[in-house]
Parts: sequence; structure tokens; C-alpha cells
Amino acid sequence: QNLQSSSSHKYGSFVDPIPLESCELVDVNEELLSQFNIDEDCFMNNVQSYLCGESLPTFASSYAHRYGGHQFGVWAGQLGDGRALSWGKVNVKEGTKLFDYTLSKSWDWQVKGSGKTPYS
Repeated sequence: QNLQSSSSHKYGSFVDPIPLESCELVDVNEELLSQFNIDEDCFMNNVQSYLCGESLPTFASSYAHRYGGHQFGVWAGQLGDGRALSWGKVNVKEGTKLFDYTLSKSWDWQVKGSGKTPYS
């Protein structure tokens, strides 16, 4: 199993990201990022490290979800996020466009392609 650290329970597992060998940041939507209650300067200074699995933002809890369901018309039993890690909810800043269109006033952030999980 290629996992650095895993703490599991019935809804999923806390898992450390696995750094990507060759990772290059192409673009960041800074206008969208500015609408969240995070330290933007800190995030932007470390965004490549975060998205490449080298470290986590201070607000993040790296978590892979587990669930059950049907696949192709057959009960598949346990399924889950095979290569995605959720970081948790991030609150939206009041007075932003996003705040006006978001009912819960927070978004769940998830990184796809962030390494193997117990559900890969």
C-alpha cells in the first residue's frame, strides 16, 4: 500500500498527500481565490506545494471519502475517492459575488489526482 499515513473510520480516512514527482502549476484563478476567507498571500506563496502534494494549507484536513453504491447496475459495496483528497470547508467572504450565490456560505475544497488513497 503506497500511503504515507492513514487513520480510517466508517466514512473514510485521513490520509497524507503523496507528492507528485513532476508537478508544474499552470494557472490559479486569483479572482475566485480572493472570495474565500483564507490568507491569500500565504496560500499563493505555497500553492504549488499544496497542489503538488508536498504540504497542506493550515486550514486543510486531508481526507479521502468512503461510500457504497451501485456501479453498472450491480451493488459494488465499498467505493471511495481513489485519487482525491478533501481539504474541508472554506468559508466565503461576505460582500463577494460568491457569497451572494452560495447558500451555505462555504465550499468544500478537494484536490483530485493527489495520490493513492485506501480506496484506489
